[in-house]
Amino acid sequence: MSDIDLVSPLDDALLASLVKAVPKKMAQVILNMGHTKLYEELGKGNLDAVKDGFRTLITTESILRYQANRPAAVFKQPAPPRLEGLERLHEKQREE
Repeated sequence: MSDIDLVSPLDDALLASLVKAVPKKMAQVILNMGHTKLYEELGKGNLDAVKDGFRTLITTESILRYQANRPAAVFKQPAPPRLEGLERLHEKQREE
C-alpha cells in the first residue's frame, strides 16, 4: 500500500480542490443522512450522481447546493426567569 492510499482526498487542500464527486457513503457522512434519505434526495433531483464503472458518485457541486438550500435554523429566545422563584431563592440566601 502506498502513502497516497492512506491519504483521504479531502484531507489535502490540493486534492480536495480536484475532487468533483464522492462515493455515496462519504456523501451520507457529509450530509448526515442515511441510505434511504440519500436516494430520496437523488430521486427528487436535489442531488446529482454520476457513474464510474459500477460505482455511483455524488457530485460535490450538488452537495454544496443541497447544503445552501437548507432552511436556516430558528431558535426561540429563552423565557425570562420567574420572579417569584427568584424571591424565594433570595430569601433562602438571606437566611443562611
